[in-house]
Amino acid sequence: MAPFAKIVVVLLALVTARNPFEGMDASATRKALSNTLDFLFCLAFVSVVVIQLGAIKVSPLESRGFDALSELFIVLGTLALKAIFFILVPTILLCSLLRKIDGLAPRIAIYGVFAVIGAVGYYFAAQRAQADAKVAESARQQETRLQQAEQRAAVSMETARANAEVREEQARTDYAARLAALSAEAHVRWRADVEAAGVWGADGVIPPMLVVTDPGTSNVRVTNLASRKICLALARVLRKPGTDVYDRCPNDIGRRCSEIMPGRSVEIGMFPDASSPACGARHYEYRIGSPLQPEPSWWSRSALDDFDRHPPDPMAGLTNLPTMRVRGEIAILEDMLAEKDRATRWREASHR
Repeated sequence: MAPFAKIVVVLLALVTARNPFEGMDASATRKALSNTLDFLFCLAFVSVVVIQLGAIKVSPLESRGFDALSELFIVLGTLALKAIFFILVPTILLCSLLRKIDGLAPRIAIYGVFAVIGAVGYYFAAQRAQADAKVAESARQQETRLQQAEQRAAVSMETARANAEVREEQARTDYAARLAALSAEAHVRWRADVEAAGVWGADGVIPPMLVVTDPGTSNVRVTNLASRKICLALARVLRKPGTDVYDRCPNDIGRRCSEIMPGRSVEIGMFPDASSPACGARHYEYRIGSPLQPEPSWWSRSALDDFDRHPPDPMAGLTNLPTMRVRGEIAILEDMLAEKDRATRWREASHR
């Protein structure tokens, strides 16, 4: 009987609780025990070495449920092939070598050598596993530190962004307050300059730089005789009898001024409104220029009185501007007011 067959018989006999050496003489019994011990020792030795080397590792299943059945069969087949080629075949070959050695002492010596080799291999495998564990722990700690650093950086960036927004809002508030103050000053200075320069006219007076043609239709033709561009706001007004109060045509209230280039003419639509008697009046109120665009300026007296009774908002048209635009408006107003100051000082010096 071949040694491997004897080993199988011995293992089957052990499982079935029968005497595996029944019918054998003493020499055959010792031989069978020796072969059995050789097989078990070689199997244990080879299994430990192969497992430590990771030769029978298989990839974990990636699918789940019924989709994993085919993948499971492939993994089990791969594991069986690896067990045959990496464990069973080396075990048989090692047993064949040991079968050629007679005597207990040489076998014990060989077992000892294998045990030492296995112990040394296990020791180095344990050391490698410990080193790998340290490397993995160091990598994990490094990753944790990186994540903490990223979190701190994110918090710092968010804090810096919030602080920047606060500073930006404060700066915008300061700029808006400065712009409001300059705009209010410009309104006051403009009103005083108009009065002092006499660039205003009584009811019915047409600005000297204009030619106004009213054909009695819904359009009024206006020609600019000045040497510079003007911006004219034209409105129909009707004075209440016995008062200085004027009714204005609702269609003309809040109308944007019409730009007229030097020497050019434009037609301004004066649309009727039967609900307001002022819309049928042929008495016009002129507003040329504004506190923030003062050159040139010429207003009807009724318009100036309305300006005094209902002072315009100095920030009208300047709210909700971007910060850079607010800063630009501030620079324009500062230059304009500085120019007025220089002109005032020059006039005072010339009078002296």
